[in-house]
Amino acid sequence: MVVEHLGAETVVAFTLGGSPDLRYVRMPGGVALTPGAAYRVDVDLSGASWFDPETGALLDPLV
Repeated sequence: MVVEHLGAETVVAFTLGGSPDLRYVRMPGGVALTPGAAYRVDVDLSGASWFDPETGALLDPLV
């Protein structure tokens, strides 16, 4: 896990489920996280945007 404090927000890069790929999340700036520690992650996808991996086009969530 990599933690970057940017004042009003904090950007956290982390791996998930044994995959080497990094995921990124923006959090409030006052969040106290320890790099290298394990944390539970709950994800609310209601505001997520999804893109076609081949074309980069925004996917319609209602289709």
